[in-house]
Amino acid sequence: MTLLISLQSESVKIKRSAAFYLCFIVAAVVPAILFIDVITPSDGSKVVQQIEIDKYFRMGQQVFNFIFLPLFIILISTLLLQLEYRNNTWKQVLTSPQQRINVFLSKFMTLHLLIIVFIASFILFLLLGVLMINLINPALFKGEFSLPNVLLANVNVYVSVVGISAIQYWLALRFKNFIAPLAIGFCFWIMAPLMLFSLGWSFGPHYPYSFPIQLAEMSEVKTKPDIPFLHMLSIAYGLFFLAVAFIEFKIRRVKS
Repeated sequence: MTLLISLQSESVKIKRSAAFYLCFIVAAVVPAILFIDVITPSDGSKVVQQIEIDKYFRMGQQVFNFIFLPLFIILISTLLLQLEYRNNTWKQVLTSPQQRINVFLSKFMTLHLLIIVFIASFILFLLLGVLMINLINPALFKGEFSLPNVLLANVNVYVSVVGISAIQYWLALRFKNFIAPLAIGFCFWIMAPLMLFSLGWSFGPHYPYSFPIQLAEMSEVKTKPDIPFLHMLSIAYGLFFLAVAFIEFKIRRVKS
């Protein structure tokens, strides 16, 4: 069986799973909070303050980068592999006429497909929020909106989480227990702001879980000279941990 057929098989599995619906539910959280915050007067009066539309998108992007995207990857990678562990279907999958590399890559590609759907849904909900706010109060937003800048920001953050996705995929593949990869991933994530802001470790900017946070902090800067290096580092982490995961997958022959 080819990689495409393996990928189609994985797509069928997640079509009605919790992982698929979480993409849309979680993606709507930040836009919904922003929508309520913008249309609600902050000082108790009935007057809603104008806001720069660019600032509206920056606020959403910062919260999304800092919290929701890393935690979504930690959760979704675990749920994706739990489809096999929970149903005890690893033996069936591995004895099917599929090459082991195809099984391995198709699951990782499915993970990234879910991440892309999640990011795309976030952008769509943000735009929908802007449309609804304009219908409620056309004078609320000021300034100009640049869709290419929004898309570029999300392309940047997608590349920045390649390393995180590979690490979490490896952890989810390695541990049959549902809690272990979640707990380890959460600890890795919580260490990122500590390294960057509290401890000031020199390794902080090179720590993979800090990459989306750095992009959130740099979102107000027009020129981002560190982003290309951050992208290369994220891809390097991704390739390394993906290789480690495949070696373990091949040697350990994942037990159901």
